[in-house]
Amino acid sequence: MLRYAGCGERDYRRRPIPAYPRGLWEFELVLDGAIAPVFPGRARPAFRRAPWLWVLPPDLAHGWTGDGGIARVAVLHLAEVPPVFAGPVDGRIPAAVAAQVAGLVATVVADRARPTTHAAVRAAQAAATMLAAAAALLPERPLPSTPAGAAGRIDAAEAFLRAHLDEGAGVADAARAVGLSEPHFRRLVRAVRGTSARDLLAALRRERAAQILAQGGATLATAAAACGLGSASSLCRLRRRQPPAR
Repeated sequence: MLRYAGCGERDYRRRPIPAYPRGLWEFELVLDGAIAPVFPGRARPAFRRAPWLWVLPPDLAHGWTGDGGIARVAVLHLAEVPPVFAGPVDGRIPAAVAAQVAGLVATVVADRARPTTHAAVRAAQAAATMLAAAAALLPERPLPSTPAGAAGRIDAAEAFLRAHLDEGAGVADAARAVGLSEPHFRRLVRAVRGTSARDLLAALRRERAAQILAQGGATLATAAAACGLGSASSLCRLRRRQPPAR
């Protein structure tokens, strides 16, 4: 999930960062000084002083500028974020939280220079702490309620699909296996898992194919049959449709 970590002093006035889409979620925290994001075709926003955190999505072209002084920043680029982040976010965060994030990001940067067995754990901790700080800038809302036992029904349907993938089991079969109509099952999958029943089945097939192909010696045709697909070309099309990481 974590693709880039950076920290330290920046002079964005003398060395501004040009605007371009990063292809990843950018979390930029200013710890000292004042900086501002720059967006093509827009007036420059007001400088924000530390501790201020920005969250910018992958498709938003942006750069960075400063007020002329040296700024100290901590930056993370993440491939995926929870659904609570639907677009840009920015706001002031508590100084103690900013200091904690800064320390964790600095540790990740040091780990990348000299990796250890625990580096991945510390990277996950830094990402989680940054995400929590950013999420605190957003209002927390309850999710729509789901019927009692709905999660168990979907878990049981997933288990059925895993057990019968090689037999060509599909969404309708999974719905019948847990005693639901197909339309009701589809609505329930969306409510419980936040994805469609079709995408759930596709993810299980891709997972099964990856497991088989990773063993070595297996052909695409063999993997396709184990996933309930009729041909290697069907498996290739399924793998190409895999949603990209955000």
